[in-house]
Amino acid sequence: MWILALAAMTADYDFQGGAMSQSAAPAAGSGSAAMTPSPDATAEVRFDATGHFLGCTITKSSGSADKDKQTCDLLRKQVETQRRQGTLQVDEEDNSWHADIVDLTDPAHPTCTSKSEGRSAGSPGCSAILQWPDISNLSQRAKQIVFFISVAQGDDQPYAGDPQWGVPISNAVTTTYTLNGSSECVPVTFEPGHNPCDKFGTAFKFSDEERKKAHKSTVQETLFAVPREP
Repeated sequence: MWILALAAMTADYDFQGGAMSQSAAPAAGSGSAAMTPSPDATAEVRFDATGHFLGCTITKSSGSADKDKQTCDLLRKQVETQRRQGTLQVDEEDNSWHADIVDLTDPAHPTCTSKSEGRSAGSPGCSAILQWPDISNLSQRAKQIVFFISVAQGDDQPYAGDPQWGVPISNAVTTTYTLNGSSECVPVTFEPGHNPCDKFGTAFKFSDEERKKAHKSTVQETLFAVPREP
């Protein structure tokens, strides 16, 4: 999901003004599980309260992007199989956030550090980010970029991030209601033409009374950048 944002940032974004022309859809949900299908890599998968797979974050890289991807693909299949069999256990989460901070001060040697609070809120992960080919190109326009996702439960508002992370160049916010095995995704903020709820397929809508009974979570996903001086 972040690759689309990176591509748009590289091709279309003017750091001196305006909003980015493309964006990425955020993940939402109320379940996660740390799993290790092989000794090479460890990952955390995310799924909504109905058990539908939403994302995968590598928490310990194998050192190979292909092996990391294979790990996430395997975990996705495991989650989908357990959901169909009715054996997937979904735990409610507290509020959480995660940020992958990429320092591009030295274009030849970018570095990445992660900060988080609560359970992993899901992110590309530093290992994957540093292997993206567009990272070196971004150093010509930014001296720092931050991949940020924040999840809030109930009526709480998601943590909006640290001002030192720069200006938000891509931002999407969704609210998800889950009740009796059904989920409704409501877009709050998103870039034109990129509704983050489209990935849920056919739209489902609760009544106002059903929303009051449903579990509610709000997800903010933002790409920040500190522009390089002209």
